Amino acid sequence: MACSTAPGAAGLSLPGGRPKWDPGHSVLDLGCGPGFASLDLAGLVGSGGGVVAIDKPQRFLTTQRMCRERGVANIATHQADLDAGEFPEVMVDRVWCRWVLAFVKSP
Repeated sequence: MACSTAPGAAGLSLPGGRPKWDPGHSVLDLGCGPGFASLDLAGLVGSGGGVVAIDKPQRFLTTQRMCRERGVANIATHQADLDAGEFPEVMVDRVWCRWVLAFVKSP
């Protein structure tokens, strides 16, 4: 996976325009998967902001860490079982959640 922070690769848009992701915001990427949206979000919030990426499979979080080691420094990863209600204690300005409800047992 390429470690680009150029906005747009994950399609972070909604009908009627882009959601509001300002530089300096903190964003929770709930069910981050392979991290495409996390990387886009990291670019949108810039070095003054941050992304908290959460998912259960370790393979996804390993990819996130690898990209962070290559210069994307504003992504923090957490392994958590969303089905069990495991969430790290974090304060964020925004939440990004795409597709994760299709994969949890009780959305």
